[in-house]
Amino acid sequence: MSRTTSRTQRWFNAVARWLLRSPLHRVLSGKVMLIEVTGRRTGRRYVVPIAYAERDGAVLMGVAKATWLRNLAPHRPVTLTVRGERRVAHPEVITDEDRVAELYPAILRHNSAHGRIQQLRLEPDGSVNRADLRAGLDRGLVLVRLT
Repeated sequence: MSRTTSRTQRWFNAVARWLLRSPLHRVLSGKVMLIEVTGRRTGRRYVVPIAYAERDGAVLMGVAKATWLRNLAPHRPVTLTVRGERRVAHPEVITDEDRVAELYPAILRHNSAHGRIQQLRLEPDGSVNRADLRAGLDRGLVLVRLT
């Protein structure tokens, strides 16, 4: 990531964190939520705005190359702020191509900008393009299911 991209991302994240915690959260909260993760060794708290979708009572998010992902484990609950409401969830990090292909279309249908950023397309039948998905997984893309 370039220095300019990193600076822009930090600025966006700070604005998004403020907005998602404020009464104005409705501007973003239909597509972006906050996830709070505690570092497994340092105890440091990370609060990250991230695109999400909901499916079958679970919150889904696609993430690529994020260092805070190392802190996710099913036995370590995280806190989500979704549409202004805080809730505790247990993360499941999914990297199996078939399982990711099954769940990822929900994210792409809910947030087309996420698809452009992650370079993933939906096929006419609504499934995720497998070549795009394999390339994403090779770049470090994972799907996180939060229940």
